[in-house]
Amino acid sequence: SQEVVVVIGPSGSGKSTLIRCINRLERHDRGRIAVDGIELSDDIRNIQEIRRETGMVFQSFNLWSHMTVLGNVIEGPVHVLKRPKADCRDEAMALLAKVGIAEKADAYPAQLSGGQQQRCALARAIAKESRAVFLDEPLANLDYKLREELREQLPELFAGRGAVVVYATSEPEEALLLGGKTALMEDGHVTQ
Repeated sequence: SQEVVVVIGPSGSGKSTLIRCINRLERHDRGRIAVDGIELSDDIRNIQEIRRETGMVFQSFNLWSHMTVLGNVIEGPVHVLKRPKADCRDEAMALLAKVGIAEKADAYPAQLSGGQQQRCALARAIAKESRAVFLDEPLANLDYKLREELREQLPELFAGRGAVVVYATSEPEEALLLGGKTALMEDGHVTQ
Protein backbone atom coordinates (compact mmCIF):
# COMPACT_ATOMS: atom_id res chain seq x y z
CA SER A 1 0.00 0.00 0.00
CA GLN A 2 1.05 3.59 -0.66
CA GLU A 3 2.87 5.37 2.13
CA VAL A 4 4.79 8.63 2.18
CA VAL A 5 7.44 9.31 4.82
CA VAL A 6 8.95 12.78 4.77
CA VAL A 7 12.31 13.21 6.48
CA ILE A 8 12.77 16.89 7.27
CA GLY A 9 15.65 18.73 8.86
CA PRO A 10 18.27 21.39 8.23
CA SER A 11 21.29 20.82 5.99
CA GLY A 12 23.76 18.47 7.67
CA SER A 13 21.15 16.84 9.92
CA GLY A 14 21.61 13.37 8.39
CA LYS A 15 18.67 13.10 5.96
CA SER A 16 20.77 12.10 2.95
CA THR A 17 22.89 9.73 5.01
CA LEU A 18 19.76 7.99 6.32
CA ILE A 19 18.42 7.49 2.79
CA ARG A 20 21.81 6.32 1.54
CA CYS A 21 22.03 3.80 4.40
CA ILE A 22 18.57 2.42 3.65
CA ASN A 23 19.51 2.02 -0.02
CA ARG A 24 22.89 0.49 0.98
CA LEU A 25 25.00 3.18 -0.62
CA GLU A 26 26.54 3.72 2.83
CA ARG A 27 26.93 1.45 5.85
CA HIS A 28 25.27 2.23 9.15
CA ASP A 29 27.40 1.64 12.21
CA ARG A 30 24.66 1.54 14.83
CA GLY A 31 21.05 0.51 14.98
CA ARG A 32 19.10 -1.79 12.73
CA ILE A 33 17.55 -1.16 9.31
CA ALA A 34 14.95 -3.54 7.91
CA VAL A 35 13.10 -3.20 4.63
CA ASP A 36 9.88 -5.20 4.39
CA GLY A 37 11.11 -7.49 7.16
CA ILE A 38 14.50 -8.08 5.51
CA GLU A 39 17.29 -6.85 7.75
CA LEU A 40 19.95 -5.10 5.73
CA SER A 41 23.37 -6.66 5.94
CA ASP A 42 26.62 -6.53 4.01
CA ASP A 43 25.65 -9.67 2.08
CA ILE A 44 25.85 -8.57 -1.58
CA ARG A 45 22.88 -10.77 -2.51
CA ASN A 46 20.85 -8.97 0.12
CA ILE A 47 21.96 -5.58 -1.21
CA GLN A 48 21.14 -6.51 -4.82
CA GLU A 49 17.73 -7.81 -3.78
CA ILE A 50 16.96 -4.53 -2.01
CA ARG A 51 18.19 -2.41 -4.95
CA ARG A 52 16.02 -4.32 -7.42
CA GLU A 53 13.04 -3.23 -5.37
CA THR A 54 14.01 0.44 -4.96
CA GLY A 55 14.29 3.60 -7.01
CA MET A 56 16.28 6.65 -6.02
CA VAL A 57 16.34 10.28 -7.11
CA PHE A 58 19.35 12.24 -5.92
CA GLN A 59 19.64 15.99 -5.42
CA SER A 60 22.01 16.04 -8.39
CA PHE A 61 20.63 14.53 -11.57
CA ASN A 62 21.68 10.88 -11.71
CA LEU A 63 21.12 10.10 -15.39
CA TRP A 64 23.12 7.94 -17.79
CA SER A 65 24.72 10.51 -20.11
CA HIS A 66 25.13 8.01 -22.99
CA MET A 67 21.40 7.13 -23.04
CA THR A 68 18.46 9.13 -24.31
CA VAL A 69 15.70 10.24 -21.96
CA LEU A 70 13.63 7.24 -23.07
CA GLY A 71 16.62 4.92 -22.60
CA ASN A 72 17.13 6.20 -19.06
CA VAL A 73 13.48 5.59 -18.18
CA ILE A 74 13.23 2.06 -19.62
CA GLU A 75 16.62 0.89 -18.31
CA GLY A 76 15.22 -0.42 -15.01
CA PRO A 77 12.11 -2.15 -16.32
CA VAL A 78 13.96 -3.80 -19.23
CA HIS A 79 17.33 -4.74 -17.72
CA VAL A 80 16.49 -5.13 -14.03
CA LEU A 81 12.90 -6.38 -14.17
CA LYS A 82 13.40 -8.21 -17.51
CA ARG A 83 10.18 -6.88 -19.03
CA PRO A 84 9.57 -6.67 -22.82
CA LYS A 85 11.08 -3.51 -24.29
CA ALA A 86 7.97 -2.63 -26.36
CA ASP A 87 5.71 -2.69 -23.29
CA CYS A 88 8.20 -0.63 -21.30
CA ARG A 89 8.54 1.91 -24.11
CA ASP A 90 4.78 2.58 -24.23
CA GLU A 91 4.56 2.93 -20.44
CA ALA A 92 7.65 5.16 -20.36
CA MET A 93 6.21 7.49 -23.02
CA ALA A 94 3.00 7.82 -20.99
CA LEU A 95 5.06 8.59 -17.89
CA LEU A 96 7.21 11.13 -19.75
CA ALA A 97 4.01 12.84 -20.89
CA LYS A 98 2.82 12.93 -17.28
CA VAL A 99 6.02 14.69 -16.17
CA GLY A 100 5.87 17.01 -19.19
CA ILE A 101 8.90 15.94 -21.25
CA ALA A 102 7.54 13.41 -23.77
CA GLU A 103 8.85 15.58 -26.61
CA LYS A 104 12.38 15.12 -25.21
CA ALA A 105 12.31 11.29 -25.35
CA ASP A 106 15.09 11.14 -27.97
CA ALA A 107 17.26 13.84 -26.36
CA TYR A 108 20.34 13.12 -24.25
CA PRO A 109 20.69 14.49 -20.70
CA ALA A 110 23.24 17.13 -21.79
CA GLN A 111 20.58 18.56 -24.12
CA LEU A 112 18.09 19.09 -21.27
CA SER A 113 17.62 21.90 -18.77
CA GLY A 114 18.08 21.12 -15.08
CA GLY A 115 14.33 20.86 -14.59
CA GLN A 116 13.97 18.49 -17.52
CA GLN A 117 16.80 16.32 -16.19
CA GLN A 118 15.10 16.12 -12.80
CA ARG A 119 11.78 15.20 -14.44
CA CYS A 120 13.60 12.44 -16.31
CA ALA A 121 15.15 11.19 -13.04
CA LEU A 122 11.70 11.14 -11.41
CA ALA A 123 10.22 9.24 -14.36
CA ARG A 124 13.08 6.74 -14.22
CA ALA A 125 12.55 6.04 -10.52
CA ILE A 126 8.78 5.64 -10.99
CA ALA A 127 9.04 3.50 -14.15
CA LYS A 128 10.92 0.80 -12.27
CA GLU A 129 7.71 0.11 -10.33
CA SER A 130 9.75 -0.02 -7.16
CA ARG A 131 8.30 -1.01 -3.83
CA ALA A 132 10.27 1.85 -2.29
CA VAL A 133 11.33 5.15 -3.85
CA PHE A 134 13.87 7.40 -2.14
CA LEU A 135 14.00 11.09 -3.05
CA ASP A 136 16.93 13.02 -1.62
CA GLU A 137 16.01 16.72 -1.90
CA PRO A 138 15.14 16.25 -5.59
CA LEU A 139 13.94 19.83 -6.07
CA ALA A 140 16.76 21.65 -4.27
CA ASN A 141 18.74 22.57 -7.41
CA LEU A 142 15.80 23.90 -9.39
CA ASP A 143 14.66 27.48 -9.85
CA TYR A 144 11.70 28.67 -7.77
CA LYS A 145 9.05 28.49 -10.50
CA LEU A 146 9.98 24.97 -11.60
CA ARG A 147 10.30 23.85 -8.00
CA GLU A 148 6.75 25.01 -7.28
CA GLU A 149 5.43 23.28 -10.39
CA LEU A 150 7.10 19.94 -9.61
CA ARG A 151 6.20 20.20 -5.93
CA GLU A 152 2.52 20.21 -6.91
CA GLN A 153 2.95 17.26 -9.30
CA LEU A 154 4.78 14.92 -6.89
CA PRO A 155 1.74 13.58 -4.97
CA GLU A 156 -0.02 12.88 -8.27
CA LEU A 157 3.02 11.08 -9.71
CA PHE A 158 3.15 8.63 -6.82
CA ALA A 159 -0.59 8.21 -6.29
CA GLY A 160 -1.87 4.67 -6.77
CA ARG A 161 1.57 3.09 -7.26
CA GLY A 162 1.60 1.24 -3.96
CA ALA A 163 5.19 2.26 -3.23
CA VAL A 164 6.67 3.50 0.01
CA VAL A 165 8.05 6.95 -0.76
CA VAL A 166 10.79 8.34 1.50
CA TYR A 167 11.32 12.02 0.72
CA ALA A 168 14.11 14.07 2.32
CA THR A 169 13.74 17.84 2.39
CA SER A 170 14.73 20.88 4.39
CA GLU A 171 11.59 22.71 3.19
CA PRO A 172 8.55 22.58 5.54
CA GLU A 173 6.23 23.48 2.64
CA GLU A 174 7.26 20.36 0.73
CA ALA A 175 6.75 18.22 3.83
CA LEU A 176 3.22 19.58 4.30
CA LEU A 177 2.32 19.15 0.64
CA LEU A 178 3.43 15.51 0.53
CA GLY A 179 1.70 14.66 3.79
CA GLY A 180 2.04 11.19 5.23
CA LYS A 181 4.34 10.50 8.14
CA THR A 182 7.01 13.05 9.00
CA ALA A 183 10.31 12.43 10.79
CA LEU A 184 12.32 15.42 12.03
CA MET A 185 16.08 14.90 11.99
CA GLU A 186 18.67 16.85 13.95
CA ASP A 187 22.35 16.01 14.37
CA GLY A 188 21.99 12.53 12.88
CA HIS A 189 19.04 11.51 15.06
CA VAL A 190 15.29 11.36 14.48
CA THR A 191 14.02 13.68 17.21
CA GLN A 192 10.28 13.64 16.43
